[in-house]
Amino acid sequence: ELEAMNDNLVRVNRELEETERIRKKDMYLAGSVQSGFLPRKAPAYRSYDIAFTYAPWSEVSGDFFDFYESGEELKGAGIFDVSGHGISSGLLTLLSKSIISRHFHSRKDQPLSVIVETINNELIEEIGQIDNFITGILLRFMDDRVEYVNCAHPDIVFRSGVSGKVGMIMEKTGGEKKSSFLGVAGVNKPFPSLSLKLGSGDCLLLYTDCLLEAANSGGGSFGETGIMEALRKAPGGSAQEILNSIIVAFTAFHGGTALKDDLTAIVIKRR
Repeated sequence: ELEAMNDNLVRVNRELEETERIRKKDMYLAGSVQSGFLPRKAPAYRSYDIAFTYAPWSEVSGDFFDFYESGEELKGAGIFDVSGHGISSGLLTLLSKSIISRHFHSRKDQPLSVIVETINNELIEEIGQIDNFITGILLRFMDDRVEYVNCAHPDIVFRSGVSGKVGMIMEKTGGEKKSSFLGVAGVNKPFPSLSLKLGSGDCLLLYTDCLLEAANSGGGSFGETGIMEALRKAPGGSAQEILNSIIVAFTAFHGGTALKDDLTAIVIKRR
């Protein structure tokens, strides 16, 4: 009887090992497919210098981002975060990225707020019956002007190329301009947009909430204060140099504490 019990335990253990092997293989495949749909390196444009970092917490990320161009000029940028983790969130990033890109390019003559509303309606049709939702920022560039829609996402941090002053975009422009989450049925809030002008040397920092919420060994978070201070102290060089400096400050803050979320950050600097 003991021998039979031992044989059964061995069999169950082998089945569990095989299940875990298949799970890891599936996660690796899903992560490889997902990463293939995201930009692999920062694009180069005449008017804008761009750098980004992307560090998934696991094989599959809920973060995604994109750059929209026409005629080798930057026309838009987006950063988004699907709630949850795992393959389901990763699959939603692929679906959402495709929907957002299609509407951004095909509706270029419409106000950005209308484009985001159309995106949201299609996302609700596709994912409205599940528990996931999406936060994000969508930007549209028109020479030195930028249209900005924020969908319940951490605000962009701005640094002036002239004065070096740093602040949140919504505080700079005045008023609360965040809208609701994307992909949530039954929420009929508008998607207001705001517009700002970028001068030479001005830069924008977009990020997902890991940069905001990651804790150090004492339980403190980097927060908006840490992010703004890191951008303020960053050099006045390229977008990559600015981003590197921010990540160094962030890493020094949380030390060896393991991150518990996907990390994405983008610096866009007007040349």
